[in-house]
Amino acid sequence: MKGAADGLQATPEEPATMVPETAKPSPSRTPLKDFLNTPPTPKRIAKREYKSKRYHVLTSDEFIQEFEQKEEDKRRAEEEKENRKVIRMQRKVEAEAKKNKKQEEKKLKQNMKDKARKKKA
Repeated sequence: MKGAADGLQATPEEPATMVPETAKPSPSRTPLKDFLNTPPTPKRIAKREYKSKRYHVLTSDEFIQEFEQKEEDKRRAEEEKENRKVIRMQRKVEAEAKKNKKQEEKKLKQNMKDKARKKKA
């Protein structure tokens, strides 16, 4: 019992459960992180742009100014969206016209080849 309390020795009846503080880990033991390949810690990706208020307490003039600024930003964003839509539609029409023109040229060439073959035959 005396040896088990010290943590240095164990009697056959009572095994030692305490490890002495001076004991060093054996060289055959390696840290767990050497064996485990863990993925990197995920990082938060901020996609939203937050706008901070400039004033803690807004007066009525400041509130109106802030409100008008938000409305102006919304209106400008909507106009840009509409402009992009118009440009996209114009490009689509131009691409369709090019496609149709190429198809017509292809048909004309094919017709000319067919006529030339008929004349030879």
